[in-house]
Amino acid sequence: MTSPQDEITPASTYFNRRTLLQGGLLAASAVATGAVYRALNGMSMDVAATKKLEIAGSASSTAGDGYRVQGETTTPLASITNYNNFYEFTTDKDGVAKRARGFVTDGWKIVVDGRVHLPRVFDLDDLRKLAPTEERVYRMRCVETWSMVIPWAGLPLAKLLDAV
Repeated sequence: MTSPQDEITPASTYFNRRTLLQGGLLAASAVATGAVYRALNGMSMDVAATKKLEIAGSASSTAGDGYRVQGETTTPLASITNYNNFYEFTTDKDGVAKRARGFVTDGWKIVVDGRVHLPRVFDLDDLRKLAPTEERVYRMRCVETWSMVIPWAGLPLAKLLDAV
């Protein structure tokens, strides 16, 4: 036979339930705060005006050279330039382009040393002088489950390695 004392919920169980409810409320509040923040700050679709690159080898003009994605359309420029993970500007993946406007890269240098024949320090102008800019179009797939077909313009790594 059970006594009335056995029918009472032990205090340890009661306080564990309270802790669980408090944790759930805290988690729900954090999610709601994030949702409200995103709703109020919307996605920026700014496209920054940049200097036009002179491209020597263009993926669109060199059909069949292996530097294009076959049968897929290129992701719109506004999507490419506004979705990224530069946490130095913001933790919002959609707001970086707006905050990075006016960011100065003058004075940036790349050091190539170690097991090379000719260690060198390059600034951006030095890199541009190594070879003409080439354009290639790639499908980028991310572990975060997004994918984009984007143009890449730059210097082939082989040209940099030839210089050192």
